Amino acid sequence: MQHYRIISSFYAKIDIVHTDSRKKFISSSSTLIISSLGVNGVNYLFHLMSARMLSIENYGIFQTILSFVGILTVVTVLVRLQLTRKLASYVKEKKYSFASSVTYVTSIMAFLAITGIYLLVLLFNLLAPHIESQLLDNSFVIYLLTLLTILTAINRAVMRAYLSFLSLAVSANLQSIFRLAAVALLLLSGFKLQGAFLGTIAALIFIYLVSFWQLGKKLYPLNFDIPFKKNIRFPTKETLSTTLGFLGLTSLISSDLILIQHFLPHEAGFYAGMMLFGKVIILFTTPFSAVLFPALIHSKEQVKTNRLFRLSFLLVTSSSVGIFLSYLLFAQQIIPLVLSPSYLVIAPLLPLYALVVMLYSISYLLVNGFLALKQYTPCFISLAVAILQIVSISVFHEDIKQVIYISLVSNFILALSLTLMLYGKSKVSLLPAYDK
Repeated sequence: MQHYRIISSFYAKIDIVHTDSRKKFISSSSTLIISSLGVNGVNYLFHLMSARMLSIENYGIFQTILSFVGILTVVTVLVRLQLTRKLASYVKEKKYSFASSVTYVTSIMAFLAITGIYLLVLLFNLLAPHIESQLLDNSFVIYLLTLLTILTAINRAVMRAYLSFLSLAVSANLQSIFRLAAVALLLLSGFKLQGAFLGTIAALIFIYLVSFWQLGKKLYPLNFDIPFKKNIRFPTKETLSTTLGFLGLTSLISSDLILIQHFLPHEAGFYAGMMLFGKVIILFTTPFSAVLFPALIHSKEQVKTNRLFRLSFLLVTSSSVGIFLSYLLFAQQIIPLVLSPSYLVIAPLLPLYALVVMLYSISYLLVNGFLALKQYTPCFISLAVAILQIVSISVFHEDIKQVIYISLVSNFILALSLTLMLYGKSKVSLLPAYDK
């Protein structure tokens, strides 16, 4: 109820033509946002449990694989935008058989494409067996996680097309809970790293099968008379920009660990433990972005838009600063309490890394806000900064402290650039499309 009141207070200041439409929009947004909070909470427990039950080395490997899969599956943004839009148009026209046919064909194409890439990776591994990498050693796990994540995203696109927001919420929460339970059971049974992988894969298989039950008759009947060539289009500017923007944002918070696993494998587990504390900041700040995005979409007045932006910016910054100060003052007490005394070596670096995540959270909020206003330049800036971070870490990686400094500078550049854009544009207009 508290989250519903927060969302309602945002929309109370926004003009939506029909009261019923506004109530429905608020209700749907509330369902997804509250669901997201639940998913984030369970996911954090999952990462915490994994860190406590796996060895430091294995936890570093586990998080590296999950981070790499996270970057690969940014393509689900394309699925969510491009495919959902196409399916929704068929549903609106009551061409249900066309919608189900496009869903199946897209799933088959995704399976063939991902499997083809995996076979190329296997071929490369055979031709260059001397190359050692955790990514290559766990390529089959990466293949399964990527494939199942994208196939599940396709089925969830159908739920969005039918406006089945409750089904989406149930699906996301079930996946998180099942993964937590499955991995915990396997780790308690002594399966270690492979148990963590197996439980994660099992959760994806489970939720993918459940999604068919949730959709039921929405996936039938089929009609393959549809002109598929007309449905295969190059992504729109909006879709492509959004995907590239989220690729940059995901890389900024993931590629550092992947590169540390490659260059400094013995320190990757400690860095992954530090990332776990950084996730606390993300956990507390992500809801503000979730609320801001739809609020800005329906705001058509310059003054209200600026207020929403600045209020969200203030809330994210203040929340992050509070957590940063707790790490600065009590790192020695918090680390053994949350993880174990073995992780105390990261205590001097934890406040510095918290600054990295704080800047990242600000950038995440601003990129989402600009996207809501159909301004895509920040997306390309985030991707450029992510590339800068990768190149810099690849050249300079003496220890994890140096990597953190590189990430700090990279995120500072992005946050500063976006903040200057925000305050520079607020003097002119954040809504050029509405001003015309």
